[in-house]
Amino acid sequence: MRKVQRRISLPEVVYVLMNGYHEKKKDEYKPEYSDWTYAIRGRTIDEKDIRIAVAFDEDGMLIITVIEIARGTK
Repeated sequence: MRKVQRRISLPEVVYVLMNGYHEKKKDEYKPEYSDWTYAIRGRTIDEKDIRIAVAFDEDGMLIITVIEIARGTK
């Protein structure tokens, strides 16, 4: 499971969604799906810098991808 591999917990994701910021430059329009993916970025309580990509599929299901940003990476 990717969540285990990335070592990012659900409480960390929720914390960043509630306290992070909209990283507009990382938003992306995907014409093949006719939708947008929005980027939220922030630090967890233990200082992990993570980006969360949020999108909705055609059925309205929320899709979230979470990555930890390596130090020195924008």
